[in-house]
Amino acid sequence: MPRTMLTDDAWEILKVLLKESGRVYNKYEHRNTLEG
Repeated sequence: MPRTMLTDDAWEILKVLLKESGRVYNKYEHRNTLEG
């Protein structure tokens, strides 16, 4: 995996929040998009 600014722990929390919003589904590219 490329070097990122988000830690894995922080991403896990953000991923849950994004999924709970009902507007985002679970997809690997979302982390890369957010990092960009």
